[in-house]
Amino acid sequence: MPHIVLTADQARVLEESTLEVEVHDEQGRLLARIPPPSEAEIIERIKRNQLNCDPNSPRYSSAAVQARLRRLEEISHREDLDEAKVRELLRRMRAGEEV
Repeated sequence: MPHIVLTADQARVLEESTLEVEVHDEQGRLLARIPPPSEAEIIERIKRNQLNCDPNSPRYSSAAVQARLRRLEEISHREDLDEAKVRELLRRMRAGEEV
């Protein structure tokens, strides 16, 4: 059976996707559609990732993440935010600073 070996980046896109993935050639022509993983496959990925995570890495509740996102949105209405500014604000939030 013919097969294609993906680059590391291509394999990562496929591994991390929970949606259908389209495969195109250099001219942009659609060659194939790879169906999305099943719910069982997604759960297996999550479990595998949890086993590979650093146990000392911080964990944040959904409420904490949503609060930070709301705060960033509020700030974005007052000033322009670029990636560097957002990273700095998040660093300060993680350090417990009021932003």
